[in-house]
Amino acid sequence: MSSFMVSKPLSSSSRSIMANSSSSSTQWNAIVVLVSVKLNRDNYLLWSSQLESIMKSQELVQFIDGMFPPPPETIVKDDKSEANPDFAV
Repeated sequence: MSSFMVSKPLSSSSRSIMANSSSSSTQWNAIVVLVSVKLNRDNYLLWSSQLESIMKSQELVQFIDGMFPPPPETIVKDDKSEANPDFAV
C-alpha cells in the first residue's frame, strides 16, 4: 500500500478552487480522464500509481491524508443548527 506525502501546504488558489463545487467537479472530471486504466482486481498497483501521481500534481493529497480537514457537517446560524453547505459533496 502506498503512502501519500505532501511537501508543501495547500496554496490559496487551490483552496479557492476546492471551495467552488463546480470547479472541484470540473477538476475531478479532468483527473478521471488522466487515469488511463479502470480499476479492477488485477491492476491495483498500476491504477494506484497513476492516481497518486495525479493527486500529488494537483495538490489534492492533503484532502485524503488528513492534512486539510473537512468542514463541519453542521453550523450554528441564528442559534439553530443546520447543515453546512460547505460540507456537501
